[in-house]
Amino acid sequence: MRAHLFGLATAALAAGCVSAPELSPAAAAPSQWLLPDPAGSTTGADGWWRESTGDATMNALIEQAGEINSIDEARARLMEARARVRAVRGALLPNLAASGEASRTEPAEGQAYDVEQGALSASLDLDLFGAGRNRLRAAGANAAEQEAMLRLARINARRTAADLYIAVRLAQAQ
Repeated sequence: MRAHLFGLATAALAAGCVSAPELSPAAAAPSQWLLPDPAGSTTGADGWWRESTGDATMNALIEQAGEINSIDEARARLMEARARVRAVRGALLPNLAASGEASRTEPAEGQAYDVEQGALSASLDLDLFGAGRNRLRAAGANAAEQEAMLRLARINARRTAADLYIAVRLAQAQ
């Protein structure tokens, strides 16, 4: 009977060390879509239209369209997703806490004595089942999605501004 219980306990411990499988995306995004976009700049892959238009007014309108409210909302979602990644990453680190207390007491006889106490505690989540690592991967994927949505919002706003500008110029020419 003891051998069976020992075998069962060993199997349960070994099963606890197994983490979820590493998931990979079905297809990788093209690298030209994933270029860094420092603080909303329109250089690089996003600024191809500047050389092709030759119209300063259209360029200014497209720049302004890149900063409308939907983009601000997408930027806020990206910042929130990045903050969640940092929070989940922080939860995987060890937790440390320290406290201290000091007091001076004078009893009735007139003699004083000092009392000092201190405490230090540390804890670490072992993440045996891989839940923390999976939460980190999910938060990272969400942040990447929100970054792509921000870029898409900028592209759509600029495309709409260019379409409207061209329609106005065609109406003026007629």
